[in-house]
Amino acid sequence: MKEFYEKCVRNLVYGGISKRQYQEIKGDILEENRRSLSTASMCLLLMFFVLFLGSLFSEMMAPNRIAYGVVDMCFLGIWLACQGVKGKGKGFIIPLWYMALTLMCAYAVVLNTVIRKDVTATTFCLIIIVAPMLFTDQPWRIFVYFLIVTAIFIPIDFQQKTYYLAYCDMVNVLCCVFIGSVIHIRIIRTKCREMLQRRQIEKERDTDKLTGCMTKAAFEKKSLYILS
Repeated sequence: MKEFYEKCVRNLVYGGISKRQYQEIKGDILEENRRSLSTASMCLLLMFFVLFLGSLFSEMMAPNRIAYGVVDMCFLGIWLACQGVKGKGKGFIIPLWYMALTLMCAYAVVLNTVIRKDVTATTFCLIIIVAPMLFTDQPWRIFVYFLIVTAIFIPIDFQQKTYYLAYCDMVNVLCCVFIGSVIHIRIIRTKCREMLQRRQIEKERDTDKLTGCMTKAAFEKKSLYILS
């Protein structure tokens, strides 16, 4: 029973590795999340900017013009924050990621319940499946986050849509939450092991085998990093 508990903790909290190993690569995880959030926010910034421009010339898109503009400005702010985060400030990357997710989920909820009442919630389901692939975090947190978002989405969906469509959405979304969580566990486990392996290779490269001390090249590189 104890072994099963420890295995669950490793997989749900530390991505299949030990707590010590997770702490060792935590900086690498935050930096990777910063780069991925910067790329994702830039792509979404451009996408919503194009949608905003389209709403100026299309009557069908015009009702969503304000939403496009607001979401676009929010992603601009997130992208600028990613560029300014350095050193210890990287600890804000995970909250920034959840802000970006909340923004995307809020847009999907409004789109799939208030605006488009006659179709299933494809956009919302897509975000739940794809989002775990974009960043690395403790699996239990992403699972709890999407459970909360789903608990908000389902009552609104039943209020805005016919019972049949809302019921289909509920089943699809719950399935997507489960699938997305499994995907996240698999991806974070792979990423963490790759980071550990890369860290070990770098450690062997930067350590003199005879003396056990840091090599000259590694010392100069670390000194430049500290000074910068």
